[in-house]
Formats: sequence, structure tokens, C-alpha cells
Amino acid sequence: MHRCLFLLEQLAGVDAVKGNKTAVVAAGGAPSKTIGEELFLATRTVDNHLRNVYAKLGLAGRQELATVPELVEGRDARRRRR
Repeated sequence: MHRCLFLLEQLAGVDAVKGNKTAVVAAGGAPSKTIGEELFLATRTVDNHLRNVYAKLGLAGRQELATVPELVEGRDARRRRR
């Protein structure tokens, strides 16, 4: 699964940062609307970011996203900070 972390790091630009944050929150099971409210993004933008992350990591959807260890670690760290 280190391939996934490597691929996430290879994403470039501001959209990649939002995409990574979106992926971490989505790995926790949050719906697109909630993610958008938290990250100040439109729901459609959240869905677009997730679609790009799925394509880069070769994932089918949120269920697989939740199994990427690096994203789960990020999600857990995020919860501890709250």
C-alpha cells in the first residue's frame, strides 16, 4: 500500500492538497456534503476531487478508499486533534 502514499504525493498543485484532504475525510465515511462544508468546497467539487483520487490510486470508490492505510492513519490523526 505504500504505492498509494507515493501516488498521493505525486499529485501536484493546490487541487492535490484539497484532493488529499478530501480523501482523508472521505476515508472516515463522511458524505460529500459534510466534507464540502468542512473544507469550504461545493459538493460537486468534493466529488470531482474524489474521482481524481480514485483514478490516481486505481480505486473503485469510497469503500476501497477506507482501506488505504495512509488515509486511515490521516483520518485517525485528524480525529485525535478535534
